Amino acid sequence: MILINCSKTNLFEHLIIEMQGQAQGFGVLKGETQWNWRVDPKGRFHVYVDYDNEMLVLGTIRAAERIIQALDAHCIEGIDVKEEIRHLKMLAEIGNRLKNGVDTPPSSERSDALSSSGSLNP
Repeated sequence: MILINCSKTNLFEHLIIEMQGQAQGFGVLKGETQWNWRVDPKGRFHVYVDYDNEMLVLGTIRAAERIIQALDAHCIEGIDVKEEIRHLKMLAEIGNRLKNGVDTPPSSERSDALSSSGSLNP
């Protein structure tokens, strides 16, 4: 659960983990936020998150950035979370295909392509 008073960095970490879980529907992922301002410039944080699917984690990072930017701009209503998760599920499928060496497009892309061409629709 994300706490209201957590830092943006912790929110970022938790969004990445939660959205991966929403898109994959399985597994337990963990994350950690660290900082050491004796070594790094003040304000630099290091966020570490578990992932099983490189395409998915990259997509969740971008989605988390959009959400935090929308929060900062006070326009969170502009974020369609269901649509974000739908896109992340597609990325997860693509990532799984790449990981397994499969060259065929995901089923959703095949059906979208067929319906848009009209060649197989009544």
